[in-house]
Amino acid sequence: MKFSKLPANPIFINFCSGLFFPRVIFLFVLFQISINSQASDLNDESSYEPGEKEQFVMINFDRLGDRKHYRSLCKKDDMIACLDPAPYKKYKEMKGYFESSEPYMTKKSGSFTYQYFNVTMENGDKFIFITNDQFGKYGTAAEMMPLEEYQSIKSFSPEPLYPGSDIQIVKKENVYGIRTLELSNGQKVQQEMYELIKSFVSKVGGDHRMVEILVNNHIEYDHMDDVYKTKRVGSGLEKNFGLSLLVTNGVPALRVEIMYYGDDWLFVDSFKLAADDFRYQSPNYDFNRDNSSGNVWEWITLNAGSEQIKYMKALSEAKLSTIRFQGSQYYSDLTLTDDDKTHITDFLNLYDLMK
Repeated sequence: MKFSKLPANPIFINFCSGLFFPRVIFLFVLFQISINSQASDLNDESSYEPGEKEQFVMINFDRLGDRKHYRSLCKKDDMIACLDPAPYKKYKEMKGYFESSEPYMTKKSGSFTYQYFNVTMENGDKFIFITNDQFGKYGTAAEMMPLEEYQSIKSFSPEPLYPGSDIQIVKKENVYGIRTLELSNGQKVQQEMYELIKSFVSKVGGDHRMVEILVNNHIEYDHMDDVYKTKRVGSGLEKNFGLSLLVTNGVPALRVEIMYYGDDWLFVDSFKLAADDFRYQSPNYDFNRDNSSGNVWEWITLNAGSEQIKYMKALSEAKLSTIRFQGSQYYSDLTLTDDDKTHITDFLNLYDLMK
C-alpha cells in the first residue's frame, strides 16, 4: 500500500510547537477579564444606593487648564493633604455620597482644623475626603458641589435678570465654590452679590434698571443698622474719584468720594475741577490721611447736594474731565477715563430712580 505525502498543516505545526494553544488561552483570558470588568462596572453603578445620605458631584475644572488630580480625595488619612490624590479625568463630574454627615476624625494644624469624611463614589470606589473648617465642603476651595446644585446648573435655561429687563441670565457656574452668573450682555456677577442686589432693589422701588446698573458695581449690607452701601467696583485705591450711594431704612443719600493716592504727600486741602469749559473750585476741607508701604492716601467723602450733582454731571458729559488735588505746596492732576464718566452717569441715574 502506498501513502501520499501531504504537506504539514501550519496550524498543526504551531499547535505542536506550543505556540498556538497558549495564544488562544491568553486571548480568552483577556476577553474574560474585559467582560468581568464591564460587568463589575455595571454592577457598581447599579448598586449605587446612597439612600438619604448627602450626595455631591466633583466639579469640572476643564476651562481652568490642564488638571491632573482632585487634591481633596485621598486613600489615606495620615496627612492634611493627599499624597495619592484621585485622578481628575476619571472622577470629573462623577457623583458620590458621604457615608456620614459628621467627620470621623479632625486634626488641628496651625490655624486650621481639618476634617476627614468617608465617601463612596458612583463607581463604588471609596475615598477619604479632607477639608478644613474655614472652607468647608462647598466653600471657596471646594472641588465638589451638592448634587442638587449640579442638577440645577445642568437643567438651567435662560431667564430675565429681573422682571422687565431685556438682559438675560444665560448660564450658571460653580468653580471652587464661587457661584457665578453669566449675562447676555457678556457681564458676569457672583450669585451671592446678585441675590443681595435683588433684595436691595425690591426695597427701593423694584425697577429693573437699578439691577442693570448694580450688577456692574458693588453692594454691601449692614443687617444691624439696615444700611446698604453701593459703590464702584475697585473703589478705594485705583478708582479714587466717583460716587457712592448710602441707603438707610430705604432713604437714599448720594455721596462724592474724592481721594488722592500716590507715593508723595500733598497734604490736600481742596480740589479744582475742569470739564471742557466748566470750572469749579472747592472750598478748603479737612482731608483724612493714611500711608502704608511707601504709598499715601488723602481722602474726603462729601454729601452730594445740588452743587455736587451739578459738577459731577458736568464731568460725566465732558470730553476732557480733570480733577486737581491741591496741597499746601504741590498739586496732582487726575484725568477721568470713559469708564470713570460712565460710572458717574450710572450712579446719578441710580439716585434719580430711587428718589
